[in-house]
Amino acid sequence: MAFKLGTQEALSKPIQRKVMLPVCNEAGTPINHQITMLYHRMTVEEIGAAYAALGEDAKLLEELSGPALTAAVLDMHANHVLRLAAGWKEVQADDGTDAAFTFDNVRALLNAVPKAYDKITEEFQKANRGGAALGN
Repeated sequence: MAFKLGTQEALSKPIQRKVMLPVCNEAGTPINHQITMLYHRMTVEEIGAAYAALGEDAKLLEELSGPALTAAVLDMHANHVLRLAAGWKEVQADDGTDAAFTFDNVRALLNAVPKAYDKITEEFQKANRGGAALGN
């Protein structure tokens, strides 16, 4: 199939990717919890802009330390995830309802699962560098 330049209709739909989040049980054994991220399809320039914004956010961390630094890093990472994704599935609030894809909920997930940011951003890179080859 030929690629048509300027055709954005197919590229406007989010890429759905499963993300495995490792969480240790009481015995210290990692158990993978699966969520689905709905990633934005981005051009190289858009990806560059998202990571440039992350770099600008990181500059604000230079003057911080201790708990303030930890909180600022969580905020920075939550904002970055919001730039990369349009939503998620299979994430529930404490009451069992679907958790909205908001800054506070993303930050709570990143805080609760230390590897979540790495796993979410890794899958974003995979999705945007070869979605068709990955079954999207």
